[in-house]
Amino acid sequence: MNIRVCLALVAAAGCHSAHANIITRFNTDVEGWRVVAFPFGGHVANPATTNASFDATFGMPAGSIRVGDVYSDTGISAPAAFLGNHSDAYGGQLTYDIFVRYTDGVDYPAVVINAGAFSLYYVTVSPPLETWESRVVPLTETGWRYNSRTGPFATEAQMRAALANIVGLYIFTEWRTGPDDTSVDNISIPGGCTADLNNDGFVNGDDYDYFASMFEAADPGADINSDSFVNGDDYDLFASAFESGC
Repeated sequence: MNIRVCLALVAAAGCHSAHANIITRFNTDVEGWRVVAFPFGGHVANPATTNASFDATFGMPAGSIRVGDVYSDTGISAPAAFLGNHSDAYGGQLTYDIFVRYTDGVDYPAVVINAGAFSLYYVTVSPPLETWESRVVPLTETGWRYNSRTGPFATEAQMRAALANIVGLYIFTEWRTGPDDTSVDNISIPGGCTADLNNDGFVNGDDYDYFASMFEAADPGADINSDSFVNGDDYDLFASAFESGC
């Protein structure tokens, strides 16, 4: 059945708003992510950023962001869809896939949430060498530190305040003192609008075409309900969300 016909049928049956994860899959480009001078030693309100490089041939599946040794401490910085008020994400998880080609084997702050007036640091072990690792970062205070990698452990109030005002979200890509080469793919946090697949803040034909092409190809990007299958359930969820405007 033609997807446009299906969307019309769903609309006639009634629609509801739906929210899912905000996801960057790097299928065609870096999707607004930038390389950032990672605030490794302590809170920096506005760290420097520069353009990132897209790797079309490497990823989980192919398509990822690839970062070398750009700054003294280097990471990647999230686009607007990941920023702002994400209070509802408390208790959820930030997930991403990472492939490191060099490492010191040292615990570093893998993720930083910049809340404007302060930052929270999630310190954890190095990813393994030369293999993709799927990382799961809790969006509770567990494992997070306040204002530096060695600062006091974060409180629930601090984590909730940070999620309510995400000014910057940074993922660390530099796991060695010296040259680095790291790839990142499939970054996801709870929240957002299911039908805004390109995370540009609008639900329109671009999202429709994006979903249709992924669905026809059984691309994981069309797995709306995150059950590891691309099927009619995802089709119905997207159609309902698209028709309702979210």
